[in-house]
Amino acid sequence: MTAAPLDPAFVAILACLHCGAEVAQDADRLACQNPQCGRRYPVEDGIPVMLSTAAEAPMSAPGGQERP
Repeated sequence: MTAAPLDPAFVAILACLHCGAEVAQDADRLACQNPQCGRRYPVEDGIPVMLSTAAEAPMSAPGGQERP
């Protein structure tokens, strides 16, 4: 299921809570644009859930190593 696009001006003021990088909408998530971080935040009913407890960390780091 793809969420409705968020206002680009609104997304532009948001940042990843973990590393501070820009985020971009990716279907029903906002994805951190820092390849070293890669966390994804859910968008529920058109509202980004920008909470560290809601963030999904990538399963592995670049190079296939497990993230802590």
